[in-house]
Amino acid sequence: MHMNAIMNVGLIAIPSDIDVTTVARIRDTIRDYINANCPTLILNLRDVHYVDSAGMAMLWCTVRSVRAYGGSVRFVEVHPHVLRALKISRMVDYISVRTFHTHAIADVDTHAEALWQRVVEITTSDLAATRARVQDVLNDIQCSDDMRFDMMLAIGEAMGNVADHAQSDCAMVQISVYADRVAMDVSDCGQGFALDNAQTVPSEPEHSYAERGRGIQLMRILVDEVSITKRVCHRGTRVHLVKLLKV
Repeated sequence: MHMNAIMNVGLIAIPSDIDVTTVARIRDTIRDYINANCPTLILNLRDVHYVDSAGMAMLWCTVRSVRAYGGSVRFVEVHPHVLRALKISRMVDYISVRTFHTHAIADVDTHAEALWQRVVEITTSDLAATRARVQDVLNDIQCSDDMRFDMMLAIGEAMGNVADHAQSDCAMVQISVYADRVAMDVSDCGQGFALDNAQTVPSEPEHSYAERGRGIQLMRILVDEVSITKRVCHRGTRVHLVKLLKV
């Protein structure tokens, strides 16, 4: 079972169905995060196609335990069959649940003009101050708190890449709000790096982005599209993130 912690977020990929034969092992893994009072616990259910009563009881226990210390639980990449079980149990009334990306980014109106845009300069020596400025912009978007959380965390990971590898004096975040989506571009003037939406980060230790692979994985979970390209007219990298507002 793959697990890691990013920015006080516990990310656990459940590798199998959750039933009476697997629930103890899964519970043991989740318990480590609960004992650490992890503020946000994200369970990736991409490989879960079935949850029995024992599994549902374990999930409910997880939700209650995390909420007891003020944390939150989220399920992502949920299979339609599992989603139906979560709806029957009324669990979707208490936690955030995201299904597979069955909607297509290609269906958005690419010719539409942005309703408004904001640009925030990234101060690599003080990312906390930069995040506060970005949060102020996100607070002006008409969307749920969960969506703002997703966007802030994804932008934060991209800014972390800038601070780790670019050390750029010209880094910035541009946020463009459309009727159906929010486009977020994090750019710098560093060496430049490219990664398409299907690629994984090279695992070789000497690769300068290898240690950021988990952050890119998290970005792909939090938003609907992630692309990382070298800037065409300038030196550096552009991370393009899209979050759909209507799903």
